[in-house]
Amino acid sequence: MPNSVKKINANAFNECQNLTDFIIPENVEFIGVLAFSGCRNIGNIEIPESVKKIDAYAFNLCWYWHEGTVKFKRKVDFEYDKSMFWNGFFVSISIPFDAKDNYTKDDETIIFEHVPNNKVLFYN
Repeated sequence: MPNSVKKINANAFNECQNLTDFIIPENVEFIGVLAFSGCRNIGNIEIPESVKKIDAYAFNLCWYWHEGTVKFKRKVDFEYDKSMFWNGFFVSISIPFDAKDNYTKDDETIIFEHVPNNKVLFYN
């Protein structure tokens, strides 16, 4: 995906079975509804600091059958829908260690709504 992309539209990669690990370019600010929904082979995905909003069901069913990690390049302090990881049974969330002091259990509850087997990891 070229660095000039600022928006990943609704359904952009919906049901894309060839998508595995994916780094969203630094200029992307918005990830639309169902953008990566049903990408059943995706393992790890990286969300850059530039992202300001993630819509509902953006990553629906991505980690329903296997484990994967979503690595945020900053604290999850942007606008997002609580159902962005809907049916992500085996997803882990990775957040920068320097955001740990500002991170609360309430943040985890909101991020993982509808995600039963969750875990939050902090990285340097």
